Parts: sequence; C-alpha cells; structure tokens
Amino acid sequence: TTQIEKNNLQDVINYHRANNSLTSIAHCAWSEDNILYESDITELYNFNMIEIFNTANMAYYASVPDSEKLEVKWDNALSAGKKCFGVAVDDYHRDRTPTQFNGGWTVTHSATNSATDIKEALRSGNCYASTGNDIAITLSGLALTAASAALSNFTFIGRNHTTLKTENGVLSSTYTIKGGEYYVRVESVLVSDTTKKAWAQPVFLDYLGDDGENLSELREYIYPRQMGAQAVIN
Repeated sequence: TTQIEKNNLQDVINYHRANNSLTSIAHCAWSEDNILYESDITELYNFNMIEIFNTANMAYYASVPDSEKLEVKWDNALSAGKKCFGVAVDDYHRDRTPTQFNGGWTVTHSATNSATDIKEALRSGNCYASTGNDIAITLSGLALTAASAALSNFTFIGRNHTTLKTENGVLSSTYTIKGGEYYVRVESVLVSDTTKKAWAQPVFLDYLGDDGENLSELREYIYPRQMGAQAVIN
C-alpha cells in the first residue's frame, strides 16, 4: 500500500478511488472525541464500504445512543444515496488483548480465495458481515427472502433505518418489496446466542412515485455462484 498525507477525508477517498483501491469508512463511533455524525457521513462519497461492527470497540460502542450505532450510520449513508456495503472487523492489533480476535468478520462469495477475487467480491457486495451467524438472501420477483442455517430473528430495514418487518425464531423470512423503501437490508440474529449476528448487503431499488405502487422496471443482477450470493437491484 502507498502512504499518503491528506488533511481531508474525501481527498483520501478520492486518491484511492482513482487508483482503483477499495475504501472503507472505519469505526465511525470510536470514542467520545472520534465520531462521524450523520452530516459527516452524508457528505462523503465514492467509498466502497463502511464498518458496521468492530470487536475492539465494543466497550465504547455499547455506551452510545442508538443514533450513533454503526448500523445507523450505514443507514445514514444508504439513505443519502451512497451505494456502500457493510463489513465487520476485529481491528486486532495487540497480542495482549486476545479477546479482540475473531469477534467480527466478513464472508465473501468469491470464485477462489485469491486476493483478486476476494477484493472483487467486496467491491461488488458479494459478501455479508458476521459475528457468528450466517445469512443468505434470494430475490424472486418482489419477494426478498433471507435465510440462516439455525433458528434466527430476522429484521428487514429500509430508508432512514425504518424497520419494515421482523420475524423471530425461524429459519427464513420473506418480505415483499413495495417500491418506496429505497433499499432493503436484512439482519439475522441467532436465537440460541443473540451475540451472534449477520448483516446482508442491501438490495437497492429503482422506483417511481412515493406511494410504492408505481414501480419502475426492476433490473436485477444475481451473482451466479451460490445460494449465499447477494441480490442487488441497480
């Protein structure tokens, strides 16, 4: 990697974008003095990913209000029209804090385990974030189905962090897209251990009108690899 000196975060993003690198907005709520607010998130653009879980940051993260939760910051970006994907990480730096290891990760659905294919999966959103649960989404017409291998609680979320549907203690759940959601993403929490969670990447919608009844033609692209592949409407 190349180290650069920039005073402006957007300049850093632009630099790496121009060099075809992946960019991720890291730990948006790290400490009381290090928080990216909604106004900050919505002003940034051209980044690929945003951190929605950080193992090393759990002590502070547990204390912040809902409005500063990392998932809400993701929704801030998505609701402002940023097409970005959510990732979970450990941020593991020190051997003296082993509890920070293996707490959060991102599963990619790539053709091989080469760096090139993994980076492409991250770039295209063919992945999901996890702290121990799994999730797969499929799209049939306007029916968006999320599934996990073990009994889970599913939440479908749309623009402005709006809860569209919840269904608990099931292996799968289906939400019918109405057309005004702007995007739909799904969270899956393991029933047997609610610390184990998975976040699917958003399904983005093109639509006409505000009543949800006048849909534009949906152009769907389903990655042709496996059931876990994410569905994206462009």
